Amino acid sequence: MHPKRGGAIRQSSFCNRQFPFILIVVVALLSLELHIAGARSLKDKRMVLRGVKDRLRAFNVAVAELEHQDLWQRAGLGVVTVAGSEALAERELRNVVDAIDAVEPGIVSRSEVEFLT
Repeated sequence: MHPKRGGAIRQSSFCNRQFPFILIVVVALLSLELHIAGARSLKDKRMVLRGVKDRLRAFNVAVAELEHQDLWQRAGLGVVTVAGSEALAERELRNVVDAIDAVEPGIVSRSEVEFLT
């Protein structure tokens, strides 16, 4: 029941004072440098990146193009995931790199994982 209507406030399971818990959240950032050798225009580059981004929808990640938007054959992607541990986040991002290599072999020229705190 609603407290303004004369009812009691029900306590949520997240606010249970008898069993407090700490939620551990790890945010991991994968920075990717891509070299798209076959691109002859920005349109070609966008087509390749669209395929890569579509493939990554199967993962628990967010993807954005962060660098080199005006260059035909280079792209800088940021991929972010949230997990309960560093090991899970790192495994998810490693699977992302493997999936990109499966779609476009040899396209990843540099990858780096950071854990944000």
